[in-house]
Amino acid sequence: MYEHVSRESRSLPSIFAAGTPELLGLRLTYQLWLAIRSGTANVRRGQIRRRTRPWYYWTAVVVQTGFAVMCFIPTILAPSRYVAASDLDLKTVLQGAAAAAASVPDRDMIEKVAALREVARAQAAAGDREGARGSVDIAFSTLAQGPPSETYGANAVVELSVASAGEDPMEVERLLKRAATISPKLALDRFQGYALRNLAEALARAGGPAAAIARAKSIADGNWRQAALEVIAAIETEGKSRPWIEQSVAAARGPGNRARVLAQVARRAAEIGDPATARWAIAEALRLIDGARSASAPDILVEIVKAQAAAGDVEGARLVADRIARTRDDWYLVEALTVLAGARAYAGDKPGALDSLQASREAALRLPTAGGFKPGSPRAEALRTTAVAYGRIGEGDRGAALAGTIPKEASGWEYLAAEALLAVARSQAEAGNADGARARCEEALKLLSRPADVVRYKWTCGDDAGAWRAVRESPSASTALWSLAIAEASAGNLIGAVQAAEAIPDDRNRVLALASLAPLQAKAGDVAGARETARKVTDESRRASASQAVAWGRARAGDVRGAVDEATAQQDPLVRARMLLGVAEAQLGWSTRALVLSETSTERPWARLPLERR
Repeated sequence: MYEHVSRESRSLPSIFAAGTPELLGLRLTYQLWLAIRSGTANVRRGQIRRRTRPWYYWTAVVVQTGFAVMCFIPTILAPSRYVAASDLDLKTVLQGAAAAAASVPDRDMIEKVAALREVARAQAAAGDREGARGSVDIAFSTLAQGPPSETYGANAVVELSVASAGEDPMEVERLLKRAATISPKLALDRFQGYALRNLAEALARAGGPAAAIARAKSIADGNWRQAALEVIAAIETEGKSRPWIEQSVAAARGPGNRARVLAQVARRAAEIGDPATARWAIAEALRLIDGARSASAPDILVEIVKAQAAAGDVEGARLVADRIARTRDDWYLVEALTVLAGARAYAGDKPGALDSLQASREAALRLPTAGGFKPGSPRAEALRTTAVAYGRIGEGDRGAALAGTIPKEASGWEYLAAEALLAVARSQAEAGNADGARARCEEALKLLSRPADVVRYKWTCGDDAGAWRAVRESPSASTALWSLAIAEASAGNLIGAVQAAEAIPDDRNRVLALASLAPLQAKAGDVAGARETARKVTDESRRASASQAVAWGRARAGDVRGAVDEATAQQDPLVRARMLLGVAEAQLGWSTRALVLSETSTERPWARLPLERR
């Protein structure tokens, strides 16, 4: 029935190894039958003798019984590990994944819950609502034993409910109540701001704005409540639903917070090409600011400038920038003026753009060198922002000259000057000025002191050989190997990426890098390479995710049966669950979750300049 064994594993030694425990169990069972039948009588050569120490005898019988049971355990449990190869439909594969995930030990709570969440998401997409509910019920019961933290537990309940609901807001609410029924520990309260903000976003995306706003209003923490209302308003802006936008704005507390929501609405509306909503939101935000006598609200005014620039309202952006100047907040003024300069240049007003950047430079120089209670240097960061803006309007030489003044104006912040020069180089390279871009790269490299930064800049500027040479020549540059591996992979050089990852001296970082590369190899069609890379990952959780990508890549290539066979042959239940989930993702036409996690890693991949590689 279960054709789970691959062709390679059907050899005589493997068959013998699989059958030996069952044969031994049968032999022990026969001996037990004889022992129980004869009892304490010892029959030898036709004479019956009573055993002198019967309790020794029965102890030996009990021990032998235990050995017999142990021999049959693999046979008893084997069917639960396999998916029938003759029935490879999506629901069956997901049932196997759910069963495997459920068998992950509760001590690995985070991995178990995450696997069940992804299985439930796939089951909901496949139309198996009952299967999805069953998967999250197991996850809820696991969480009820005590999550690592209250924040994790609350957010896990939200994520499980959303995954299983399949964009049905009423089902989300039912599952939240189900979780609270399973354990009072899983009930959400108004102090779980992060989880409730995520829940509000999910409800809004699922088409339940009323429920989303109600959840947002219930949040005790003002910052999380504001964040929830802003994301709801942005979602409704994308859906062009003015009534729900207005209700989201009205739910914010105070005119300042309402103006902030409107500023976000205006910016999003301008970005998606809805000028009418953008103009309305800008007018309402300005009216609220004026009515509350909050002329010193530069953070809100900057968002309005960005919205006006995106909508092409250059004059309106200039007027609002003037209002920011009157607040004497030079930090926000620099941000507004650089945005205004870009809008003016785009509209063909190059002299006006240069005037705005000159004013931005003057405002930057008025900022303090040290940040006080804030880390960093406000002056150096503002000068960098202005220098980058020069590059974006085609004034790379002026931008480079300004970046070069940063070490003089704010000693110790040379790396910010280098970052500004690299950004200017990118603008010049994209405009076709390769010579100017290379000159900026050379200027930036002279400012760098950390070997790892030298590796990054050389690779970004197209000097691959120089980057690898820097790694080999300086042991301290090895910290850049992980980033170099990810960068090579993003550029399509998977062989170089694996070489860089394997050269990482730190065990933990090497494992993390290899686990990130396996999904990229699977995406490129190199399933064998992805499998080999996954085998080198020693961390169980990371290896499971890498193996998920292997199964996804194999099924995506058309070998669903082989992928299921390989998955069901795994002894580790987490690896088995993840691999079957990878098969299901391929059947659904999804990108594997392992790949999504790899591409959205906190380790940002380097972006190469569009220059000829050396």
